[in-house]
Amino acid sequence: MKRSRQDNRRLGPAAAAMRRNDVYRDGRQAEDQVSTQKLFKDAVAMQKFHSPNQSGAGARVMIHSREELALYRQKRRSELEESVRRGYKAIGNWIRYARWEAQQRDFDRMRAVMERAVAVHGENGNLWRDYAELEEVNGFIEHARQVWNRGVSALPSSVDLWVKYLAMEQAAGQDQRVRDVFHRWLAGDAAPPCAYELAALYEAQQRRQAGCRDVLRQYVERYNSPASWLLYSATEQQVFGDFARAVKVLQKALQALPDESVWSPEEECRVPLALAEAHVLCGDPTHARAVFHDALEKAAASPPVQEKVLLAYSRFERLHGDGAHFEQVARLRTIQVYEERLRTNVDDFDAYLTLYSLYRDQERETGAMSEAKIPAGLSSSTAVVPSLSAPAVQSSPARQMLRRALAIPAKDAYSAQQRAVLVMEYARCCERDGNPDEARRTLAQELRQFPFDAALCPRLWIEAALLEERCGGVAQARKLLRAGAQVTNSAALFKETIRFEERQREAAVHAAAAAAAATHTTDVAALSDEIEAAVAAPYVAELRTDYQNAIQAFPFDVQWWLDYAKLEEQQRESARADALYAACIRTFNAEAARVVSFTQRYDLLAHVDAAWAHRIHLHTRRCRALQRQLSRRKARPEDVEVARAELTAAQTQLTSLYAALLQDVWDAYRSEAVTWYEKYFEGGEGSGEGVLSGAAPSKLPATLTPATARWSEAVEAVAAYLERMHTAKGPTAGDREEAKTALRAILKAMVQTERHTIRHALGWTEQTTHFDAVQRAREWGELLLSPLLNEWSKFELTHGGSLEAVKEVIERPTKRRTRLFKPKS
Repeated sequence: MKRSRQDNRRLGPAAAAMRRNDVYRDGRQAEDQVSTQKLFKDAVAMQKFHSPNQSGAGARVMIHSREELALYRQKRRSELEESVRRGYKAIGNWIRYARWEAQQRDFDRMRAVMERAVAVHGENGNLWRDYAELEEVNGFIEHARQVWNRGVSALPSSVDLWVKYLAMEQAAGQDQRVRDVFHRWLAGDAAPPCAYELAALYEAQQRRQAGCRDVLRQYVERYNSPASWLLYSATEQQVFGDFARAVKVLQKALQALPDESVWSPEEECRVPLALAEAHVLCGDPTHARAVFHDALEKAAASPPVQEKVLLAYSRFERLHGDGAHFEQVARLRTIQVYEERLRTNVDDFDAYLTLYSLYRDQERETGAMSEAKIPAGLSSSTAVVPSLSAPAVQSSPARQMLRRALAIPAKDAYSAQQRAVLVMEYARCCERDGNPDEARRTLAQELRQFPFDAALCPRLWIEAALLEERCGGVAQARKLLRAGAQVTNSAALFKETIRFEERQREAAVHAAAAAAAATHTTDVAALSDEIEAAVAAPYVAELRTDYQNAIQAFPFDVQWWLDYAKLEEQQRESARADALYAACIRTFNAEAARVVSFTQRYDLLAHVDAAWAHRIHLHTRRCRALQRQLSRRKARPEDVEVARAELTAAQTQLTSLYAALLQDVWDAYRSEAVTWYEKYFEGGEGSGEGVLSGAAPSKLPATLTPATARWSEAVEAVAAYLERMHTAKGPTAGDREEAKTALRAILKAMVQTERHTIRHALGWTEQTTHFDAVQRAREWGELLLSPLLNEWSKFELTHGGSLEAVKEVIERPTKRRTRLFKPKS
């Protein structure tokens, strides 16, 4: 098959092979095989007779006579002359020509060639180096010295020539000549820093302290660089072991060097760190710590430098510290971390807040240390304390951090809350600086900008109100607190509003009392109560309004109810206090009946019990006050009769209150019991409908245990209340029996009332005439009524009573007769 041109082009070199015909090749082994040794031998023989132009400097030519040598030299020299004539700009041709002449031991011709090359390539340091090395290799040291001398004179900025010149003199053992070369090099205008470093190293090796210090002094005087001073101090420490002199050198360096050289990021604060290390080696950690503190302050503008200084300071405190500055080091490390966060994200209010706190604590510690340095014989007003002036305060890191944060708007609710914290702190700083107007303006602007619909910040309103109060704006402070309570539904605002009104009331009462004491010289004590009531009346009205607003906003916070009632008690408004306790009990009972959660219900009932306790204590204190009034011997008869009538009415009211307490607790139990009764049949445990739902179980379930326990505690508490009251009235047997009779009457009345109530709750009515229905209603009623009967029985047994009264009110189910006559046996 014939191939196309495209196939040939694609196949490349293989296309020709593809066009060839098949050729027979003999693949048998030859008789004479070529070995590796033979190949190497032939290669060496060929190299010996190869031309020098092609073989290079390693090639050798076999000469057998003088005539042949002369011909070879003539030919070779003409070739090299032709090469330098044609390629005179290539320095390699001249070097090759001179080396060949040196191989021929014709040193005059070698020098002549190199001199001709100097005229062409005199500015190339490699030519002078090869020229001098040719002289050295062939043993002409003096000629080499002259060549080096000419080379460094022609090229004084060539470090390579100077170093090779010094190496030759040092190898020759001419120390004075080496020193002369160094002096010549350093005296020139083009001496680099490495020249001084090499000279100092040589003098140190020769153990010449004066010469080494002289070279280092010239080095720092000429360059005045951190590297020169560090070399000077390192030589004093590591070579001569003079640490005190090293400290002086570095202190002088800090004075001589410009600030941009010491604190620039490129230098990485090497000089101060070396000074601190030198102080440590001298055994002076106090000065070393001071150097670190100064370096941290000056390197604050460069985070990389500050990080390096902080790492060194941490290592110093860990190795050489006394443990008292670890907290300071940790604070500095934290500042560094949060500064890095701010460089990454300028809107990070967490970082602003943390940095402000750290800087503020640092400034407070600095101020405390300054005050601690005041001599004992001087007061703080007469001693000179290095405190911050007003401009210094304004430029302090903490204040700068606040300004940086306030210049950034909040982007979400969380950042708005953080920014509000910083705004409040800035307002406090302005107030401390004697600029309350700036503080007011800042807080007012933040109140207008804060997104109260997305976030809560009651502290912002409180801070603004407190500032107004301190500045004398009482009315404005009240308006701010009430406006904040309306905008932000927070209990903290209501609490602060009430505390504010209490402070105003106390201040007004104290001012009125002081004025009365100044004007009335007699009977001030009699007027004090009247003055207090008259002055405090407006503030009490404001407090009542605040408590009502708080209860309206938080109706299920029992503390508002109790505090409001306590206020009414303080104002001797017992009826209002009792009404508040009663309203609290009704509110929490209604909520407890509504909630589904078992835990929430009993939390609410616990608040109900607390309200009952306060209500009973209120009436108990009233009874005791009347009893004390009756026990006074100097009381008038008509007052005694009035007090006795009031005491009787108060005791009657207290007894009815005990009954109401027991009824309230029992109502809560009955509600749960009826609910259990309804769920009992929904779960499939009973059968039928209504009171025909089957027999009642033998005992109440465990789900009603909290309700029965609460009922038991209520009965015990009422018994204890009654006993204490009658004991206070008169510790006689008749008084105690009167207390038992009162409780017994309450329990008996409850049994008679609750039996019918429970039966009606179970579905029984007066029209129910079916025998089984009546019996089931009695069984279930007695089961659910059993906690009341059990507590009555326990009360009788505990207080030495009789169970006959209890047995009289217990109803037993009647057995149904199935036959009229007994069968005969």
